[in-house]
Parts: sequence; C-alpha cells; structure tokens
Amino acid sequence: MPFVQLNGNAFPNLYYDNSKIEWNSGAMYAVQFSAPVVKINRDRVQWYGYGTFHPSRLWRHMPCEPVRGALCSIVQESPPASVLVFPSGAVDVPLNVDQLVLPRDFSGFMHNTGGLICSQSTSNRMLSFSDNRYEISMCDLVDENFEFVLAPDTNLLYVRRRVVHLWVVLVLSALSLYLFIKTCEHFVELVHGRRPCFAHGSITLPFAVALFSLGKLALADSTLILQEEITLQVVCGVYTLAHTGLHLWRHLRHAQEAGATDESFFSSRGAAAVGPLIAAQVLLSLELNQSIDTPFLSIYVCLFGLRNFLKFLNLLNLHFQQASDLQNKLFKTLEVFADTFVFACLIGIGVQIAVESREQYAADVVGLCVVSILAGTLLHQITLMHLAEPDTPRKTDA
Repeated sequence: MPFVQLNGNAFPNLYYDNSKIEWNSGAMYAVQFSAPVVKINRDRVQWYGYGTFHPSRLWRHMPCEPVRGALCSIVQESPPASVLVFPSGAVDVPLNVDQLVLPRDFSGFMHNTGGLICSQSTSNRMLSFSDNRYEISMCDLVDENFEFVLAPDTNLLYVRRRVVHLWVVLVLSALSLYLFIKTCEHFVELVHGRRPCFAHGSITLPFAVALFSLGKLALADSTLILQEEITLQVVCGVYTLAHTGLHLWRHLRHAQEAGATDESFFSSRGAAAVGPLIAAQVLLSLELNQSIDTPFLSIYVCLFGLRNFLKFLNLLNLHFQQASDLQNKLFKTLEVFADTFVFACLIGIGVQIAVESREQYAADVVGLCVVSILAGTLLHQITLMHLAEPDTPRKTDA
C-alpha cells in the first residue's frame, strides 16, 4: 500500500520529511481523487488502491465536506458548528476550551474518549480570543493515538482510538517468534529426510491461536481496515483449525489405541505440518499490526508456497510410484487442494493489498511463485536422496 511517512515531532501540521502536507494541490490532492480509502495515524498517511473499507462498530463516522486548506471539514448545519481536519495553515485553540462549539457527533466521540486536551506547550497551537472552533492536528494523533479514515467518494470521516497494550504486543511477538522457530525446525527435519513428530507447540498452539482469532472476530468485531483482510483472516483461521484439529484427533485416537505409551506420544502419526504454523503466524501478524502489509508477508508466502509445491510433488510420487490405499491418496489430495487455496488467497489478497501498483504486483507474484517452485523442487530432491539411502539402524530418542 502506498504511504507517506509522517514526522511525529512536527506540530501542529502534518509533515513528511521537511515538507508540509498540502491537501489542495500536489500528490495528496491527487490521492483524494484516485484512492477509495485514505488512512491517517501517528506514523503515516496511507491510501489503498485495492480493497473495500470495513466500517466496523469500533469506528465513529461523521460527514466531512471538502474544504480549502484542510483535509476536510466536519460540518453541522443546525446549530452551525464545524471542525477542520488537519489544516495546512495555523492551528489555534480558544483560551477557554469550554467555549468550543462542536458538532454533536464529534463532541460525543471526543468527550467519550477523553479528548480535547491537545493544548500543551509543545503542540505549537496558537491561543485565540475569538475562535471557538476546534481543529484536528498532529497533536491529536500523537497524544490521543487517534486513527482517521476518509472515504472521499461518500465524504465520510471515520474516527477511532487505537488502544495498544504493551503486554499484548510482547505476548503476540513472543508467540510469532516461537512459531517461526518451529517452522524452521520443521524444514531442518525435512532437509535431513525426517518427518517431524507430533508436538503440542506445532499443533495445539496454532489451534489455540486460530480459535482466539476467530473468536475475537465473532465477539468483538475486527480492528482490520479492509474487508479483504478480514476474509484472509477467516480463511487462515478456518484452515488452521481444520488442519490442526484433524491432527489432534488422530494423535489422541492413536494414543488411546496404543495405551497412551511414551512411544505413541512421539509417533509420526499426526506429525506437525508447516502450513498451519505459517497460517497461525499470519493471524498473529494481522492481530499485531492490524494490517497484512508487513515486511514478513513475502517470507510467509515463500515458505507456504515452498511447502505446497513439495507436497504436490510428494502427491505425484504417492499416486504413480508408491502402493498406497485409496483413502490415504484421497486425504492427501484434499490436503493439497486446501493448501493451494490458502496459497492463492495469500497471493490474491495479501500480496495484492501490500503492493503499490499493478506492475509491482505482477512482478511479486512471478517472483514468489518461481522461488516457491525452485525451492520446493530442491527440497523434494533432497528428500528423495534420503529415501534412496540404504536403511541403517537408528537410535530411538529417549
């Protein structure tokens, strides 16, 4: 998604680098005509070339009419009241905040969130004896951590406060790092010709992450901006739940049949799969960043595509070279179809949202697919070399 990085130390107007943002000329003026959604937070001005805005109940929306010298103006006709949104000129505040005349929708939102305190000495606002109008500026983004989304086609402004808890960030980051480590361990085992055995960290934890993500989406609505991102969240969540749930069921059934011995716990049945691990990391990334547009997206897509192509080659080997029962062939075929569908969603939704242009999207898709095919083929050849080696006695891990 194209964006302009804001200077968070510049007050009160919005600056990128050392340039003040002008809304009625230049690049930002063109953005309001071409982009269906423009998002502004304390870090950046971001606009979307693909996707549909999801106005969840977490947002307060209000009419915002075009105006010279500002992004837009929240206007109320009776009684007359208005609020300039990110003006390019001077930003002042009355000596007495109680004298402010505010539109009802805006006043209700600001008072409920504890706003209207952006009058600190560092905010660079000018005191006024006569002006009784409030003006939204950089101070509101930094002090109150507000997010604004403008839909130019409908002249609606959506506002919400983004609440970030440090402990949540730490927990989600630790989970993401742990799942990435388990993913790397999975590929290391494959390179050595071994299939990873069942592990709760690779199966039960992704199951819990998917359950939490879908439960929060159903009960508390989504913090994601685009409807397409929510669709990708649902796809990854359902895929992870189904995949890990099936592995858990097979593991528990096998443990009961074997009398719940230690040997059955480390059985290769219900072995860990990299697909749910990566899908769970995508869910954590969506929850942590509130967007799919992160530097880790290409890594997730490459790893998922690599494993998909390896499973596809293994499926061909199963059908044409190995004697296997029909039920196993059918199960493996359905599994490959499910993985391919998720991979297509990652490319068709995630990558398309993250790029800045159609040309870059086409180049990224070709590059990701080529890397996935080549790496998957190489890994398949390595596993075949291990299968061709003569069987030698191996010590069983205690």
